[in-house]
Amino acid sequence: MFQIHQSIFIWLSVFLIIFCIYLFYYLIKEEYKAEKNNQLEMKERKINLQPFLDFKTKNKQGFTNSEILKLLEKYPDIKVKDFNKAMGVHTCMMIDGEIISYHGDVQLALILCLEKREPKSYEWD
Repeated sequence: MFQIHQSIFIWLSVFLIIFCIYLFYYLIKEEYKAEKNNQLEMKERKINLQPFLDFKTKNKQGFTNSEILKLLEKYPDIKVKDFNKAMGVHTCMMIDGEIISYHGDVQLALILCLEKREPKSYEWD
């Protein structure tokens, strides 16, 4: 009797391990598909991020508020109010008493404003 229970326990353990490996593989595959689709969408976009890419920030970590305003001058179609809404709640830091917004958050907000859309689920950080 004890051997039967032990045998069932072993088979259930093996099944559980195989199931977890499959689930992990499936989740990684889906994440990879989403990233690949995102890269394809980036190629299809007809937006100009060159002013953003060329902009030199004081801090390598990101943009100060005044630098963001200077950057937005290069994008006359984007209103500050719309940009701030696109930035939403984001992670930032303080350096020398100034709030620094990370490059990725500023870039995403620019893309959202230029494409006039809301962020997709995989774009949230």
